Amino acid sequence: MASSGTAETLRVVVRVRGPRLDDGWLRIRGDSAESPLPAIVLDDGLGPATFECHSACGPEATQADVYEAARLNTIVENALIGISSTCMAFGRTASGKTYTMQGEVASMQGEVASMQEEHTPETEPAHSSEAPGIANISGHDSETSAANECAAAGMMPRLLWSLFDKKRKIEAAGLERVEIVMSYVQVYCEKIHDLLADPSLPDSERGLILDYE
Repeated sequence: MASSGTAETLRVVVRVRGPRLDDGWLRIRGDSAESPLPAIVLDDGLGPATFECHSACGPEATQADVYEAARLNTIVENALIGISSTCMAFGRTASGKTYTMQGEVASMQGEVASMQEEHTPETEPAHSSEAPGIANISGHDSETSAANECAAAGMMPRLLWSLFDKKRKIEAAGLERVEIVMSYVQVYCEKIHDLLADPSLPDSERGLILDYE
């Protein structure tokens, strides 16, 4: 884990899906005198196996808990000042990667529709007496409100909420114009699929060509 005043280059968060922690063979160890890092502890009766990480989320953890544990707002802040960052989910089939990264789409769509009916966007002044730097613009107000109300949203929609919210605030403050370019691909059976491409269009008109040979 990075020390105070230094940038964290890698952060590992473990999310446990499955049995309750009181079943005995699995537990989460918090910070202790033995180690400043939390850990997942597995014990099948042959002796415990300990896997340290920066943050450990049990079965009761919400999507918001995982987002906060991974400190994903840092990725947005880094992107806006030109630092490449990645949020990656790794795990076996059916371990919960899609749920964590994407969320429950049907439930999320219903919650977003309800939010749009209930809330009117607030306008902000175009200029401020203090012109903050890009990295210091807070995107927490509306982004956090949206994320809290849409509990089914995974890491990707939460990141996008934060990104577009900060873009809006940067441009409203008159700092500069932010342009966002997006691609959405899937790697499956060692092949890359462009999930935004229209299959009815010829390759020359799809806008994104991936060469993975």
